[in-house]
Parts: sequence; C-alpha cells; structure tokens
Amino acid sequence: MDQEIICKRMDFLRKVPLFAMLSEDDLRAISRDFRARTYGKKEIIFHQGDTSHDFYLIMSGKVRIFCNSPPGNETSIRVLTTGEMIGEFALIDGQPRSTTAQAITNCALLELRQERFLRLIKEMPDFAMALLQLLVQKLRWITEYAETIAQYDIGGRLLHIILSYNTRIGKEIEEDKCYEVDLGLNQGDLASMVGARREWVNHLLGQWREQGLIDFSRGRITILDLPAVEDERDRRIELLSENKEW
Repeated sequence: MDQEIICKRMDFLRKVPLFAMLSEDDLRAISRDFRARTYGKKEIIFHQGDTSHDFYLIMSGKVRIFCNSPPGNETSIRVLTTGEMIGEFALIDGQPRSTTAQAITNCALLELRQERFLRLIKEMPDFAMALLQLLVQKLRWITEYAETIAQYDIGGRLLHIILSYNTRIGKEIEEDKCYEVDLGLNQGDLASMVGARREWVNHLLGQWREQGLIDFSRGRITILDLPAVEDERDRRIELLSENKEW
C-alpha cells in the first residue's frame, strides 16, 4: 500500500478517540488493515437484517441510520459524521444488523473486518475501554432521546434534536445567537425522527420561520435565535403537561 495513504490514515486515526491511544506501530498496522470504501449520495452501506459484521469509520460525509417497521415505515435514528463509527453492535454480538445505514452525502469510509477488530479488543485493554466509553455515549444519547418522547410534544422533540446536533456539528454564524446545522435531511426524514407526519413538520418549520426562530432550506437548519429556540423547547414541556389527561 502507498506510504502516503498510510500516513494520511494514521493522521486521521490519531484524531479519532477510539484509536488515539494506539502506539505508532499499532496505528500503522491497523491503517494497513482498513479498506477504503466510497458511497454515493443515498447509497445503502448495509441493510437492516444483513448478516455482515464489519466495522466502519466515517472519514468524510454524513450517514443516516434508520430502521423499518414491518409495514415498511422508516424511523430515522441518528445522523453520523466524520470520525464516528458505524456497525459496532453487530460486530460485537454477531447478530444481524439492527438498522440500515445510508449515505446522506458522498462518503468516504474505512472498513475493518470483524475478526481484526475483536482482536484489538482482546489484546489492548485501553482500546477496549475507549470502545466502552463510546458505547456508553450512544446509550446516554438513546436514554436522552427516550426522555424527550416522554417530556416533549412533537415540536419540543424536534427542537431538542436540532439543539443536540447544533452542539455536535453546528457552525456559528453569530456568537451565542445564530448557528447553521447541516444534517442533509429532508422534512420527511426529520418527521420520522420525531414520530410525526411530514406535513406537521412543514407546518412547525413555517411557524418557527415566521417567529424568527428557525429557517430550513435544502437540508440546512439555521437557528436564528438560539436563546429563543431553547426557551421554546423548554416551554413545550409545560404545554405537554397541561394537555395531558390522567
């Protein structure tokens, strides 16, 4: 393999928490074991129910994780970006894929065979601990998402998700006020993340645009007034509690 490619992979892996603790020799070896994969926009990386168990790392691009109900309805789970891992659940437990992974944009991924990844876990305690920490982060995210379902109405859930992604990948336009969150999702995808119809999400986004809270265009969400958006999200907890029938 070309030495320049190896060096570029090593530089990238040093910035990824899961691999940052590896020695130079281990980084070089694992860089050789990874296989480069490219996927076009909307291309499926793996399907829910597939029996493949390989591990993926995103070098560039965005990937949507979603699952399908028996009738075929999609529920978007999460959007993953550069430096994040895909497919570790099936890799660890050997079960079929629990979700589908689809490229939102053109993507460059690194793929690692299951047996090589498991060998890293067995031979390197620090690597295993880093993996556990990342899995706990995902579990915390799932717990937090479940909490939003209980506490917020649909609008509150959508605002909470937007604010969560803003913390991770938002680009500051005006300090402490205006931010851009480029998820690359359409209104139907956003609706599937909060359990709503696309028409209802369209209504909410139009309402928030008129209120000077949020703008949405071609997959890009612009938070126009961050403090006001946070207040609107928190207000919806009160609205939900007032509307509950016991």
